[in-house]
Amino acid sequence: MKILLRRLARDYSRAMKEQADACELVESMARGGTSEPTGYLFIGEHDPVYTLGKNGNASNLLVTEGRDGVPALVRTDRGGDITYHGPGQIVMYLVVHLPSLGLGARKYVELLEKAVIETLREFRIVTRTLDDAPGVWIPATRMRPLRKICALGIHINQGVTTHGIALNVMTDMGYFAKINPCGFTDRDATSMEQELYTPLDFRLVENTLLRHIANTLHLSYATH
Repeated sequence: MKILLRRLARDYSRAMKEQADACELVESMARGGTSEPTGYLFIGEHDPVYTLGKNGNASNLLVTEGRDGVPALVRTDRGGDITYHGPGQIVMYLVVHLPSLGLGARKYVELLEKAVIETLREFRIVTRTLDDAPGVWIPATRMRPLRKICALGIHINQGVTTHGIALNVMTDMGYFAKINPCGFTDRDATSMEQELYTPLDFRLVENTLLRHIANTLHLSYATH
């Protein structure tokens, strides 16, 4: 499938508007019987914001929204609970018609997770998935609990996906201390930088992720 690659708006509200517009276009192409509707992939970083899934619990924000530098909490139609988006984190929203890719929801999620796992493997970070929670996780050790390095939350309407993944690269993890990440109180969040104890080339990670997304989902990118 041909995918139009777009830079993600840093402002979350603007990004959601651009995603919604792309979704309408893909839905229209699918209804029109286009043999292979074009999709969209938005990738980049957001300004600091907390987002809450449609079935999430707002009490998982442990501080008062909007006070003392606490980012706004935005309710969304994706799955999952609360998470944080901000600088140093790769956010990727993929807007595609799943039937055109021959995929159902579960397989789509599995392939997104696989692309992230393969990306992290190139940086010598070993990760896994869990049966009870989407996303990509680093196993617990004697010193640290099970911890999430990449969040995943999607929405599907008429076969068209929105939202996607958020990979912590050089994220300020202090923001996660103000929430129960993904609604869990016994699990932690982490970043590539924390796991490797070294700075990273953000664009290199981003390009590696794009390559694995394309290979895993059999996509080709275009910028115009």
